[in-house]
Amino acid sequence: MEAAAGEPIAVLFARRGEAAFRDLEAEALRSALADDAREGRVVACGGGILERAENRDRLRERCVVVWLRVSPATAAARLDRAARSERPLLAGARAMERLEALLTARQAAYEAAADAIVETDGRSAEAVADEAASRWRGLAGPA
Repeated sequence: MEAAAGEPIAVLFARRGEAAFRDLEAEALRSALADDAREGRVVACGGGILERAENRDRLRERCVVVWLRVSPATAAARLDRAARSERPLLAGARAMERLEALLTARQAAYEAAADAIVETDGRSAEAVADEAASRWRGLAGPA
């Protein structure tokens, strides 16, 4: 995204706004899911990508969507102050409140898009990845 924008995400947000970021994000998704793109890939999306119906539809049509669900408290604990400063929607002293608000606002879109939900709180990255892969295999059908 930063390469396509020609600037860091935080700068993009500050100069051009969230709508410009979401436009670039939608284009990146279209590119990642293009017909000529290699099969068997994993597309890791940011939490806001599901806010646009076109993105939800594209993902539902072309992918098995696995929601890696995290509580706001766990997400806040995973993000140090430096990481929050790189995420424009979380910048500032009230990151926990912002995470709670974002989850509340996005919950219905996440639920509508998800084929499977994998809980991540209190689990290692390896355990989450193993479960996500297992759920994907179960939903993707025979290779």
